[in-house]
Amino acid sequence: MSPRPLTLGTRQHRMLMGVRCEVSVIGGDVHALAEEGLRMVADLEQLWSRFIPSSDICRLNRADGEPVWVDGRTVALIGHMIAAHTATQGAYNPTLLPTLIQHGDTRSLIDNKTSAVPSLAHAFTDISGIIIRADNIVTIPTHMTLDAGGLGKGFAADLIADHLISRGAESVCVNLGGDIRVARTPNTTHAWPIHIMSPSDATQAVCTISLVQGAVATSHTAARQRNGQGITCHIASPNGSPIPFVAASVIASTGAWAEAWTKYALHTNDTLIESLGLAVLRVDALGVVTHSETWQEFLQ
Repeated sequence: MSPRPLTLGTRQHRMLMGVRCEVSVIGGDVHALAEEGLRMVADLEQLWSRFIPSSDICRLNRADGEPVWVDGRTVALIGHMIAAHTATQGAYNPTLLPTLIQHGDTRSLIDNKTSAVPSLAHAFTDISGIIIRADNIVTIPTHMTLDAGGLGKGFAADLIADHLISRGAESVCVNLGGDIRVARTPNTTHAWPIHIMSPSDATQAVCTISLVQGAVATSHTAARQRNGQGITCHIASPNGSPIPFVAASVIASTGAWAEAWTKYALHTNDTLIESLGLAVLRVDALGVVTHSETWQEFLQ
């Protein structure tokens, strides 16, 4: 997904979290705010990357069931993971890192950093064993590992967008590799046009939507490529059946919530997402595009 060029304000970008990150700002000291947003991405990457050994996520994954103190933002992220896993009936699963690594997903997409997990680590279908204490001490079960993945990017976009509004921006669009959050002040009505790109041709848009506030996220079944093979990230079909869609986009109030529900949207076309007030678009293996009636409201 990508927003159209700005006619006012500024857009700045950098490669962070393994993806192209863009921060677009209207109002206030636009250049300083955009840079501040990108610095926040870098700070959150230091906390949540599975490729940085000192990150909170890596320390938790090495802890072998022992309690670990983590940053408050990491506590909030893990809280979102638990909520997303529960709400999506397990379709979003933050414990699939051992499976990804078994399929060769060990190296960062932008540098030579690598990640590994303990030899006995495996995916879990029940994450209720995660314990979060009020003093930011987190314990994850022995042999469990966590990966921030797309939900981490969506939540990061939420934190950054809200922060920049509090710092004087009138309208912002934070795009972290396709996880997009738009925020604004109450008296601002600027709409951000956003292209939803084709899963088979990154130069072609499936459609263009317009967001004044809220978020949109897209997940592909081949989100990361290793030796020409697609690796399915954080997507688990609860009944073990094949995933029928190759891409799904969800519009929601926050980036974390939108990202979580894309995982559910990929493996079912039931109406649960729509019943929650979310808008969804799906693309199947033949390239056929379908969307909910609520999606129609955002089309340009």
